[in-house]
Amino acid sequence: MKKKTNGLMTSELARKVKSRQLVEVDIIKLNSNPMNPPERTSSNQAYLTLKAKVREYGVINPVHFCGDTMTLCDGHRRVSAARECKIGKMLGYRYDGLTVKERDSLFKILNTTSVKYSGAQELFTYLKGGEVSE
Repeated sequence: MKKKTNGLMTSELARKVKSRQLVEVDIIKLNSNPMNPPERTSSNQAYLTLKAKVREYGVINPVHFCGDTMTLCDGHRRVSAARECKIGKMLGYRYDGLTVKERDSLFKILNTTSVKYSGAQELFTYLKGGEVSE
C-alpha cells in the first residue's frame, strides 16, 4: 500500500528519490515530458539569457529524468539550451523504476517549488490526464 507522506510524495516515491543516481547523460537520449506545458519552455528573454549562460559556462544544474524511459522530470529549458549550444552531455539525476504516476508527481514537485503553475498550465496538465490542484 502506498501511503502519502507529503501531498504528491508517496513513501514509495520518496524511497526512489533517495536512491537516485547522479550520472552523465547523452543529451540526445533525453525525451521531453508530455506533461510539460509548452509555455514553460517557450523562447523569451529569460530563455535567451539562460542559453547565453549555458554557452558561456555549460549546464551547471543537473536535470532530473526517468532512467527507464529517459523522460525529463525537470530541466527542459536547460536541455534545449544545451542542444542549441551543441553540448553533448550533461549531469542528471536518474530515477529508476518510476511509474507514470510517480514520474508525473515528481515532475510537478520539481517544477512548482519556485515558479507556481499558471491557470493555463494547470489546464494543460489536466487535459493531458495529469493531477492538478483542487
